[in-house]
Amino acid sequence: MLADSLDRAVGGGSAMVLRQLVRDRAVGGFTLGVQNLTYGSDDYVKFGTAVAHLLGPANHDAMSGTFYARFLVKDTDASDTYLRQAYRLFTMHTDGTFVDEATEWLLMMKFAEQNAVGGESRFLHIDDWDERDAFLDHPLGTRPFLYKAPGSKNVGYTLERPVFSQSEFGLAISFIDQFAQPRCGDEARYLY
Repeated sequence: MLADSLDRAVGGGSAMVLRQLVRDRAVGGFTLGVQNLTYGSDDYVKFGTAVAHLLGPANHDAMSGTFYARFLVKDTDASDTYLRQAYRLFTMHTDGTFVDEATEWLLMMKFAEQNAVGGESRFLHIDDWDERDAFLDHPLGTRPFLYKAPGSKNVGYTLERPVFSQSEFGLAISFIDQFAQPRCGDEARYLY
């Protein structure tokens, strides 16, 4: 119902436009905002939920137990996940590496910022990654790697997934160094 309300509020047809944007490999994404209409975090969750449902089905997030994850990034955090550690370098990764379902798109929101200086999010399209072909063409590029999540992810299984694979959208990548469990020196060197 939230998705339907949002679609009607912006004049109808927004679902089709958003789906075309995320399915067009040359575009790859979009930015939306509420333009100071609200500052309430519950409203942001509703807005994000509406956008997500316009795009299609969502993955279940085992860490939060919902179809979205919501957390604080603080200057002090003893969590076993990089997400909550404000001053830790968040290395290259792809969301969806550790779920059984396909992750075709990602929605991220920043609700607020207090006493923060510096820092930025960088998104790199797989087609714009200069070193991509060197990793793709490597003998380990399409072989499955073993991944095991920390306790905070609430996932009790290991997963095998290749770094590179083909999807209905073309070449896809799944990688997260924090959870990789190399089985030999060659795998460790490739992942490094």
